[in-house]
Amino acid sequence: MLRAYGESDGITLKTDSEAAFSNFIKSNAYTRRASLVLLDNGNLRAVWKDDDGSHIGIQFHGGQVASYVVFKRRDHGADISRVAGTDTLDGVRGQIRAFGLDKLVSG
Repeated sequence: MLRAYGESDGITLKTDSEAAFSNFIKSNAYTRRASLVLLDNGNLRAVWKDDDGSHIGIQFHGGQVASYVVFKRRDHGADISRVAGTDTLDGVRGQIRAFGLDKLVSG
């Protein structure tokens, strides 16, 4: 569906990005539903959010490379810790684990 919408706007879904997204999803035994966006550059971006303000966004560049943003609300108050970068898919999984947000993505 995203492919068709993108094509009507002149955006071509990059097959490398689609494959990286698929590999990331399949690498988890169970993955929660994410909001999925086709970006202007043809990459897919998946976003997981919870009701407390925590947020994970991953842009799949293809191969094993992805850009990510993580927002984690601290348990003790309104402070939100933020991190962003580009890494391998394994590195992104490591960031998700380091912030204790496994359940946000994997349920």
